[in-house]
Amino acid sequence: MPQAQQDEILTETPPPAPAAHPSEHIPEPIHPISPITSGAPPVMSATPAPPPSSEPTITVSLAEFRGLVHSLQTLSTAHDSIIHQMATIRAHQDQIIATQLSIPRSFMHLSMQTPLGMIGLHHPSL
Repeated sequence: MPQAQQDEILTETPPPAPAAHPSEHIPEPIHPISPITSGAPPVMSATPAPPPSSEPTITVSLAEFRGLVHSLQTLSTAHDSIIHQMATIRAHQDQIIATQLSIPRSFMHLSMQTPLGMIGLHHPSL
């Protein structure tokens, strides 16, 4: 590519917006017709403002956005349910472990080798 075209491309590219220092507060503009000044809904500009970062943007329809919001809500509900079920399972596991630890080891060893009826439990009428 010739140098003149490269210079032209470079001069047409707008510089990135300066990043605000984290401690600085950048006030948002108040539109003449805004919820702060009247009961009217905020006015949206026809052209959205450029993003503050260099990441690419996409445009989605309102219907697609609502679908995405619904999917996010469904996933969030499912996630909460799974977390609750996992906590319940963990509590049951802890109870089982505590029960197993409370059984004397000699009894567990004996019960594994001898049928329950042979442990010496006899009914007096036999």
